[in-house]
Amino acid sequence: MTKFKFKLRLNKKEKFLASIFGGVLLLLILGISLGYFSLHKQYTELTVQKNNLSKQVDEIENIVTILVSGNEELSAKLQEEKDKRLLAEKDATAYSQKISSLEKNVLSQQATLDSSDITKLIKEWSPRVAKITCDRPKTDGGVSTSKASGVVTLTNSNTQFLTNKHVLEASGQVATKCNISFPNNDIKLTSETLFLVADSDLGYINMNKYVLLPGVVGEVNKCKNKPTIGDQVVILGYPSVGSDNSVTATEGIISGFDDDYYITSAKIERGNSGGAAISVKGNCLLGLPTMVVAGQVESLARILPL
Repeated sequence: MTKFKFKLRLNKKEKFLASIFGGVLLLLILGISLGYFSLHKQYTELTVQKNNLSKQVDEIENIVTILVSGNEELSAKLQEEKDKRLLAEKDATAYSQKISSLEKNVLSQQATLDSSDITKLIKEWSPRVAKITCDRPKTDGGVSTSKASGVVTLTNSNTQFLTNKHVLEASGQVATKCNISFPNNDIKLTSETLFLVADSDLGYINMNKYVLLPGVVGEVNKCKNKPTIGDQVVILGYPSVGSDNSVTATEGIISGFDDDYYITSAKIERGNSGGAAISVKGNCLLGLPTMVVAGQVESLARILPL
């Protein structure tokens, strides 16, 4: 077998160039290696930083999750407590209103029961109703006597009796004297001044001084509102067919209205004139039992409003 041997023969110039090329190549390889190691190191450091940052982010996310979860739970509990408090306040307000309404109903019912107790009402008002006897001169020189009733009212300086004008005056003749008495006590009074109201069957007897009367305090309580049909009324007075020793009471309702008068089903007789017509519902003086003049007959069903 024939062997061939190849031997590269370089001249000096070629050898020089080859050494330079080899050096450059070596430097290039060295630079690339150094760059690679530098980049690898940076990549490693960045990877570590990334992992660290990822861990920190995870930790922060966990903390935020815990805080958010805790806050949501706390907020939910706070809202629940707030809702309970608002509900409790609403219930308390409702209970308070209910209690207030019940109290008003109880007071109203109590007032109704008290005012509808006829016996109590009569006992309360009887001391204010007086028996009145007036002497009026007659045209023939004689004296005419009228017997009726009156209601007393007191001020700081005067004791006054409300009655009907026809008790104090008739046929143009005004009474010269009126005697006032209370069958349930020994007090007897004589009128001082008479006052007649124009265009009304209302008159006043003034004592022109303060007189202390048992069971009577201050001004009489007059009703402020007009009654309605069906309202209960009690008439107190001293009719000619009644007792001479105590006030007589009759009971009825407001049946209607007739001009300036209230019509009542309560029985009114001669002598009741000027007495007290008491509203049971209001426990107040509604007016005076009176008459519409028709000859000498007194109407049995009229109340003069005050």
